[in-house]
Amino acid sequence: MTGRFALTGERFDAATACAIGLVHETCPASELEAAGRRVVEHLLLAGPEAVAITKLLIEEAVGTPFTAEFRDRLVEEAAARRRTPEAAEGLASFREKRKPRWYSKPA
Repeated sequence: MTGRFALTGERFDAATACAIGLVHETCPASELEAAGRRVVEHLLLAGPEAVAITKLLIEEAVGTPFTAEFRDRLVEEAAARRRTPEAAEGLASFREKRKPRWYSKPA
């Protein structure tokens, strides 16, 4: 369906943008700041090394055919991430119901 909009230049509403995956969520303008804070909070709680690797893998995946070799590389990378000090800290912070050490509250 997104190809259609690219070709026709049609306008569409927020519900359609959500349905086709163009946006993740919508909210009233009055709730926009709170919604943005929630997203930022999730990003700050995520392991910074894991986020960086994930961004690199997404970038690589855009131009890489999904072959068995590439799939195996993704699986190996995910397994390697689980054995890092960052993963151990993330699990410990979850278990202990606290923020991870890398967390920095936004200003």
